[in-house]
Amino acid sequence: MLEYNAKGLEVTASKDGVQMIRLFRPEAGSVGGLSVGDMSRDVITKWGLPQGGEGRVAHFGTNNWVILVRLSDKEANVAEMALASARMRPQQDNSQLNTFKTQ
Repeated sequence: MLEYNAKGLEVTASKDGVQMIRLFRPEAGSVGGLSVGDMSRDVITKWGLPQGGEGRVAHFGTNNWVILVRLSDKEANVAEMALASARMRPQQDNSQLNTFKTQ
């Protein structure tokens, strides 16, 4: 794992290549035009409703890659984002699909 705290970026790799890129500060950049600190309504406007998730974490993506968006504990803004290989994706609980809501 390569972690660049000053910019809020973490890259996890294995012998098969990059497995996950995690952004935890606005300075880390953006994924699909969205950054840490953006409002949840901006995420939904840009990407639509999440394909899965639980609690304050939503999953967006395809069969190969997934974008995980975690909201901050008290606000409706993005606290962290990760672009991860679907091979690393945790099993999703479909009963929680509608928990990611704008405020």
